[in-house]
Amino acid sequence: MSAFVFAQSDGDNYGKLVLYQVPNTSAPSPGQAATLIQSDQFISSQFTLLGSAGSRVIQGNVQLIPIGNAIMYLRPVWVLGEGTSTFPRYLAVAAAVGNRAVLGCDITDATNALTSNTPTRLQASQNRTNPCNTASPPVTPGGSTPTTSTTTTTTTPSVGRP
Repeated sequence: MSAFVFAQSDGDNYGKLVLYQVPNTSAPSPGQAATLIQSDQFISSQFTLLGSAGSRVIQGNVQLIPIGNAIMYLRPVWVLGEGTSTFPRYLAVAAAVGNRAVLGCDITDATNALTSNTPTRLQASQNRTNPCNTASPPVTPGGSTPTTSTTTTTTTPSVGRP
């Protein structure tokens, strides 16, 4: 891909067309990025595993995002369970830059893996639990984990005549 056009949607620039010339002309097209995502061994195995359990993997549209001299492609992924009363549930995001694709818990996870050439939390997970559903607490510079206290108040609305 060598260029693409997009329309701005902010304030005074609403509707203005912008031509973006890709600095790196070896960037894959959206179709090539979708194929790259599908053919990645880890991503393909995850989709196969989910599909064999009776669920259906739904892949969203490939989104193009220019970052510096590169083009990053993102594709959201949902899982649809069996039954008539099910609805799609967000699973992860597939991302590709150049000739590398990853499946991350979210955009931050996928982007960090692509820019640092490291595995995503999903790829690094050796256990069966979904690492995307666990939020790790922040660590302070001294190495300790801050503790917080949460108070929950439940109120029940009264039903009656005004």
